[in-house]
Amino acid sequence: MLSTATVIVLVGLAQAAPQTQLSEWSSPDAVGRIASPRSRTEMNIFALTQQSTHQQGITELPPNETKIGSLRSEINGYSFLADGWDGEGSKAPTAESVADAIQFTMLLPAGIPVPRSMISSSGEIGLYWNSAKAYVDIAFEDDALLSIYARDKANGDSENFFDGLKLNSLDRDSLTQYLSVLVA
Repeated sequence: MLSTATVIVLVGLAQAAPQTQLSEWSSPDAVGRIASPRSRTEMNIFALTQQSTHQQGITELPPNETKIGSLRSEINGYSFLADGWDGEGSKAPTAESVADAIQFTMLLPAGIPVPRSMISSSGEIGLYWNSAKAYVDIAFEDDALLSIYARDKANGDSENFFDGLKLNSLDRDSLTQYLSVLVA
């Protein structure tokens, strides 16, 4: 019996197509593009397909791919919130801040654990990590800016705060430095 699975992947323009080590999956096919009007960030959308005649069927994605996909879905779900979602006076996040947070997840360097997402009643989206070694949170602000707060619990609770970072100026190397407390 032939079974088929398709996975949709969002990829920033810095990478023309998803890089995959999954030999059972097809080469990526471009399906479309989405854009954030505020940050002028565009993301390509690709589909990967797998066909299998094995009895066990479709191979599952590696755990980190599943986790990051779930995170992106959760962040995208914030776009369905309306003003008042958390009581009177609470604000819905903007479409741009949702797109910015998803774009940021595509920049995460290898070796950095998948963060958790959060949203405040003011509509600000954030990501955070909380482990025995460190606490890090990232807040996505207006105009494609973000701030990073990092506390190194393993080394006397030393703290660092980086404010006014431009999302479109970040790359994996700079993020590795900002998030180094997570892998130290």
